[in-house]
Amino acid sequence: PRECRIVNMASIAGRISSGSMTSYSCSKFAMAAFSDGLRREMRPFGIHVSGVEPGFMKTQIIDDISGKMRRMWEAADRDVYERYGDEYIETLLERSTRVDGVAEDPQKVVQA
Repeated sequence: PRECRIVNMASIAGRISSGSMTSYSCSKFAMAAFSDGLRREMRPFGIHVSGVEPGFMKTQIIDDISGKMRRMWEAADRDVYERYGDEYIETLLERSTRVDGVAEDPQKVVQA
């Protein structure tokens, strides 16, 4: 039989959720669980399943994330400002700056 492999791309965000990326983290957690289940299902057929979970990569989802958050905040209804306050957006912007600082070139994953 021919050697087969399925490789699914997830993210470290599926294991460590950030307050500003909840939906993204949920989808990546689901991909990791899918890969785990599929690995067990395919084992009897000799098909290997791998999940790749890289850290933060410089991709469109985090490209200018601080600017995107600022623009969404500025476009929000007045009641959102009143409900959450300036501290909310400032905390998110501080976190997003940290992400920008650690994000790496995705070619590292592609070439691995």
